[in-house]
Amino acid sequence: MAMYLGEEVKAKKIFQNICEANYEFACFQLVMMDFDKLVNIGNKTEAKNSSKIKTNFLKAKTLGEKSCNQGNANSCVMLSVLYQVEEKDMKAKKILEKAEKIFTKSCELGNGRDCFEVGRIKNKDFTKQREFYQKACSFNNGSGCNLLGVMYRNGEGIEKDLIKAVELFQKACLLNNGNACRNLALAYKNGNGIKKDVSKVKDLLEKSCKLENAYGCFDLGDMCFDEKQDYLKGKEFYKKACAFGYSVGCLYKDESNLNILFFRGMSYIQDKDNAKAVELLEKACELGNSKGCVALASIYQSGDDVNIDKEKAKEFLSKACLLNDGFSCLELGLMYANNVNDKEDKIVAMKFYQKACNLNNGGGCNNLGVIYLDKNNSKQAIKFYQKACKLENGVGCSNLGRLYAQGNGVKQDYFKAIASFEKACNLSYGMGCRYLGVMYQNGWGVKQNNSKALEFYGQACDLKEQSGCKSYAELKQLIDM
Repeated sequence: MAMYLGEEVKAKKIFQNICEANYEFACFQLVMMDFDKLVNIGNKTEAKNSSKIKTNFLKAKTLGEKSCNQGNANSCVMLSVLYQVEEKDMKAKKILEKAEKIFTKSCELGNGRDCFEVGRIKNKDFTKQREFYQKACSFNNGSGCNLLGVMYRNGEGIEKDLIKAVELFQKACLLNNGNACRNLALAYKNGNGIKKDVSKVKDLLEKSCKLENAYGCFDLGDMCFDEKQDYLKGKEFYKKACAFGYSVGCLYKDESNLNILFFRGMSYIQDKDNAKAVELLEKACELGNSKGCVALASIYQSGDDVNIDKEKAKEFLSKACLLNDGFSCLELGLMYANNVNDKEDKIVAMKFYQKACNLNNGGGCNNLGVIYLDKNNSKQAIKFYQKACKLENGVGCSNLGRLYAQGNGVKQDYFKAIASFEKACNLSYGMGCRYLGVMYQNGWGVKQNNSKALEFYGQACDLKEQSGCKSYAELKQLIDM
């Protein structure tokens, strides 16, 4: 049985006791649980150097070598994985070849599971892989039938044949292979190799989930959210998917219902089914998920699978802004500001920028600064540029630097200007890098340095700031003269 994450500590204690009783697979399981966890968070060095892992690793390796030498093919496979962890690929390959010979001999005696294992080892030789999966399936090994079906479905090393794939999935599912039941459910859902029949999808996914297939459980969770809006039941299926090893299930099981509706909607955008995405995102937005409202606005602005509708986009951005989403308030402000001939819209835009800024959206603060500077109110502009820069808005930092460099509304201060330009450049705003180049080229607040100036002009150019490219070329020509 698979375990829920909360039971992991208990499971590890059990594995540790069995490992100490010299059972190599328990030691191996402990090693891989700890190793994978550290590698998954990007700490491979610690995974290799952990004393706890090393102790169990050594024991698993010692016991595995003994068992492999006694002819246990599974121990040989386990040992090859340990050698791969040590990055001893040649040793791993040699041990795996030994496992293959043992499995092949057993396969020839009619052991379907071992035929399947040879097929898995032959993952780079489609012809041999298919041969052993066929043998495994003929001996009623469900895993062999399922993966042979996958080969026919995907056309891997064989001509694609969806009808044949479905036949193999049906046989494997009858043999209680959870992956095959899910693959069969997808075939019925999409009408691939068999007549489309959505009434059979749920039953097959339920069987898949009962057979501890994480993806079958996850798909059932999706059905609960997408079709039945039975969120409690959906969460239960996501929890099972997590328990059976699917990390997205772990993410979903602890999320709010609104966030899951949003995630589901976004997944349909990725699948290029914007009609279904709109349906779910509208539900999320209606129930108060601001991200769902923003995503809907984006769909109506771009016109992907829906008619471009600026008013609809405004409607959804307004809902998100009312839900205190700063980005949507900024976007609304920009939409109103673009109507250059309407003074009332300019006033409305400013109100949305103000709300965005109050919600700590740096873009809103910067745009307020621009408006006040246009009104010759440099002191107010400085105030909003400073806030924008504190909120990591590169444009705001660059605009702030310009005012310090010019002494506009504030005492001229090249050092503060340079600090602001540096921050803008570090935030990948090209104009900030260009202004830094100008400061170095002219020796304003720093020692004159053409090499540094070229460096920053180059950075600006790399960030698609054309004035940076021009400044780079002009200074380079001047130096080379």
